[in-house]
Amino acid sequence: MGPENTLEDCRKFRVILLATEDLSKNVGGMILSKESAEKNCLSGTMFTEMLPNNRIVSGMNVDGKLHSFYEGAPGEEITASMGRLRGGRAALLQAWLPLV
Repeated sequence: MGPENTLEDCRKFRVILLATEDLSKNVGGMILSKESAEKNCLSGTMFTEMLPNNRIVSGMNVDGKLHSFYEGAPGEEITASMGRLRGGRAALLQAWLPLV
């Protein structure tokens, strides 16, 4: 009974969510996927611009693939941090998401 998983339906859902009046009364921050951070409304406004306009702090999921923690801890793994990011995601962070 739910909407189909299409690009257009995803865009409509994001617009409805982010354009909700007084959303910031209940949502203080939102973590976006790379896909969401790159998308915009039909009006051309980026979703990352809609958040601060509604007084919502934005962040971006920056987890990368798993890496060994260190040799002395076999089986322990961590994800890549922001400091290890290169290319696309680092550029997105610098261009669209404010650092808080």
